[in-house]
Amino acid sequence: MRHLALYPLMLGTVLLSACNPFSDESRDARVQSKAFVIKTGTATQTPIFPKSKTIDDIDFGQYSRGLASFTDLKHGQSRIAAIDIVRLLFAPEQGANIIKTASSTFELEGGSVMLLSADGFADDSVRAQEFYLIFEGEKGAQKLADFGTRIKCWRGENTTDWQTELCP
Repeated sequence: MRHLALYPLMLGTVLLSACNPFSDESRDARVQSKAFVIKTGTATQTPIFPKSKTIDDIDFGQYSRGLASFTDLKHGQSRIAAIDIVRLLFAPEQGANIIKTASSTFELEGGSVMLLSADGFADDSVRAQEFYLIFEGEKGAQKLADFGTRIKCWRGENTTDWQTELCP
């Protein structure tokens, strides 16, 4: 007899969920529209979201091995050791700005490629830095095979694009 008391509650829940006036398509359109308004301040058009990057989009020629030589990265290091070195470089000093970091990993047959970046350094010249790390070997036993870095500067002639020259 007690279970009969639950039927009105279950029936009410089913009826309310069926009354949703918005389809999934209209909900998706509202989310895109809100994202566009937040980004641009206007709602005149639907936003175009960027295409995801792939490993083929990485131009390793736009990174510098020489600039990365100022780090403790060394060929043959374990994957964990190399990643820790870069993450410690990106760690903010106590009381410094918040640093935005991002990483992408591309697992390949016989190795992997990682991109690690940070933006918002409290440094007076370097604003952002990005590393690529190439690892060879089976997963769990990968070693650093190659690496490079590029930077963005706070001041100088180029403050918007990645570069491989030291910041002024």
